[in-house]
Amino acid sequence: MKATAKDKVMNTLFKFQLPFFSLFVLILSVTLFYKSYQLSSTRLFIIAFLTPYLVPLLTWRLIHFIYPLKEGSCEYLAEKTFSPWLSSYRIQEIYLKLPILERLIHFVPFLFNLWLKAWGSQIGKRVLIPPTVKIVDRASLKIGNNVYLGDEVYFSSHFIVQKNGRIFCYHKSVTIEDNSFIGAFTKLGPGACVKANSKVKAFSYFSMNSSKAGNFAD
Repeated sequence: MKATAKDKVMNTLFKFQLPFFSLFVLILSVTLFYKSYQLSSTRLFIIAFLTPYLVPLLTWRLIHFIYPLKEGSCEYLAEKTFSPWLSSYRIQEIYLKLPILERLIHFVPFLFNLWLKAWGSQIGKRVLIPPTVKIVDRASLKIGNNVYLGDEVYFSSHFIVQKNGRIFCYHKSVTIEDNSFIGAFTKLGPGACVKANSKVKAFSYFSMNSSKAGNFAD
């Protein structure tokens, strides 16, 4: 696919900088903590604490506004066209490297649900998400009301494969409908959909675009 002028601008602004994004956020946060200590500044301390949350979130929101990540999109990576998914992954990479950052959010009940909403996910009412849940793509979840997620449930809304010598990425949101129970260690791939009133047994696997409903725990 031929790169447009928009692709070239986005690549210039973000593509080559984003691999260092996690390091940049970490250095910025540590520097601000050090300055807050030097100056005995409570305000600067709060800014330093919020930096690893707000900087990635606002950067993602800016890129998504300019170059939206489309539902069900297919991208070829490592090419001249700009990849909104790869940019999204680079921005969120800090939470894979430092999972303690999101573990801290769980100390305030249901704050993590709001955190996912801030990224663009759709989270319903009375959704219980334990601290051990692993989410790779924070902007790509659709979870209904009255949903319980077991420990170590894994969400990935993308699938990467090599095709004809090119790296291909498919992206689609994971959906869990109302009144569902997801057993521990379940894995859900891109486009997976758990129908309403389902009970999914532990260690289940939902492959790409799979849709299952019913009482799997029986």
